Amino acid sequence: MRTPRFRKAIAAALGTAVALTLVACTPSTEADDSTDANPTVVFGWLKSTADLAAYHAETVAEDEPIELQSELFKTAVDVQTALNSNQINIGMLTPVHLLRGIEQGQDLLQISGNTRGNSGIMLSSELGIENGDWDALKELLEERKLKIAASRGSINEALAIATFEHHGIDVEKSIELINVTDFSQHGEGIRLGEFDGAFTMETFATLMQVGGYAELFATPYDTEAGDINTIFVANGTWAEENPEAVQAFVDTIAKASNALASDDELNIEVGMELMGIDRETAEMALANNRYELGLGVEETKVFAKLFFELGHLERDLTDEVDDYVDESFVQAATK
Repeated sequence: MRTPRFRKAIAAALGTAVALTLVACTPSTEADDSTDANPTVVFGWLKSTADLAAYHAETVAEDEPIELQSELFKTAVDVQTALNSNQINIGMLTPVHLLRGIEQGQDLLQISGNTRGNSGIMLSSELGIENGDWDALKELLEERKLKIAASRGSINEALAIATFEHHGIDVEKSIELINVTDFSQHGEGIRLGEFDGAFTMETFATLMQVGGYAELFATPYDTEAGDINTIFVANGTWAEENPEAVQAFVDTIAKASNALASDDELNIEVGMELMGIDRETAEMALANNRYELGLGVEETKVFAKLFFELGHLERDLTDEVDDYVDESFVQAATK
């Protein structure tokens, strides 16, 4: 792991007692005349119920020694691109994106977890299969392949495939996976009869149930990969040069996560506000979400092996993951 290197950087930063400030559009570090200046962090995230901590962090930051500059992106790929081009300092990704970055030798470092859950295996209501009835599903698969929408290479697809395999279903033989990168189109395809189901994410899984055209067949969390979902990743070089800023960010995310996890009403209100959804939808979607700052390194290693076996990675990255994570920031934030 990179912990020793970052501890040296922290010691150096404390020794010089120089506060760091980042320019809004160009996240570079400049010396400030005041040792009391708060570090500025530019971070990118996505709009979903899995990202409420990132959204609420802006409110929490008003009373914290940090200046947060939030940038909203449409896809995690866009976030990853911005990280690599130094447009942002920290981004919300999934372990899948981190693994792709490792394979390509990108300058990335995971600094904390974010959420767990937020995935769903959805089946059309027309199929009449009840939640968790794997025997009924297997009987249907003996008759025909099911057409399932999924965003190829996503963590939602990977978790679902692992869960099907866990229950003795060979996805390659039994399922016709249709690559639909836009998760918002999964439900529409089911509604129109184009798909029999979807390996999807929240809040789209909940919206399908509320709409009455799909049912939650299973949440794909019963394998060694667990329910890991989103994580926070920093530009590696920036993090090494700015450990105090990284720590301030993780501290703020920790407080935002704790506030949401400990107050159901706040959690629901923030979800409704961010997503523009009603209370029922927010409650259902957030029931499939939990906050977890732990980095989930072992689960990411499970994904490394799985994605290699699925052909999404050219090599097994299991032994390389440790070099791209630093757990010291979460440890300091939660001590």
